Amino acid sequence: MLEAVIEPYPQATIDGYTGLTVHYAQERGACAIVRGLREVSDFEWEFKMARMNQQIAPDIDTLFMMANTQYAHISSTLVMEVVQMGQGKVGAEKLREMVPAIVVEFIKKKFDVL
Repeated sequence: MLEAVIEPYPQATIDGYTGLTVHYAQERGACAIVRGLREVSDFEWEFKMARMNQQIAPDIDTLFMMANTQYAHISSTLVMEVVQMGQGKVGAEKLREMVPAIVVEFIKKKFDVL
């Protein structure tokens, strides 16, 4: 699903790893780690993680990007709860306000709803 979502962005790649993100960033030769923040409550944990990463690898910066307020409350967990507990009563149009259209199509197929 993620591959389909990022298809229009050829500069984006998907890669898995185990261990610390900062070690993965070092292995890739990265100079920065970009972290997304939805709510202010995310910041405390992310700040602690960034400080730890800085101590482990001082040459790698952490950059924080705030979510658009229109989407800040949305998480994959909440979307899945809406799909599963909404029993098909939440239409595709409403879901398209929360997730990319391709994700709505995956949800339709997987859960046979909408």
